[in-house]
Parts: sequence; structure tokens; C-alpha cells
Amino acid sequence: EYNTTMDLNVRSLFLMTQKIAVKMKEQRQGQIISIGSMAAVKDAANNSALYFASKWALMGLHRCMAFELMDYDIRVTLLN
Repeated sequence: EYNTTMDLNVRSLFLMTQKIAVKMKEQRQGQIISIGSMAAVKDAANNSALYFASKWALMGLHRCMAFELMDYDIRVTLLN
């Protein structure tokens, strides 16, 4: 369950972005938009710690990507 949840919510975005960021960097522009969840900013309940943890990881990944890609005029947006 852990691998499935983290693969779906975090790893897939990381791997996809790693591929498309190469082209965006060459173009020196782009935008990456992902769908998050309010679970990233609320307390976990109902035995959903794994889901909440994956959404926190997604939020952290987005913040790091935004910082790393801003010099290339690539916007990184997470919709909650």
C-alpha cells in the first residue's frame, strides 16, 4: 500500500517532471501544474496517515521544483 500510494502521488510526478523539465529548460519557459489535496495542510484522521504523508511529500517536491526551475522561467503550481 505504501509503494502504491507514494508511486501514484509523488514518484510519478517526479519522474514525469524530470523528463519534461529538460525541454522546458531549453526553451527557458514553461509551467508545471499538479493537483494536490487539502490533506497536505490538515491533520490526518481516520487512519489516513499514508495518504496525508504522500500529499505532504508532493507539496515539498513542488516547493523544491519551483525553487530549482525559477531561473529558467518555469512556473510550478500546486492546486489544493
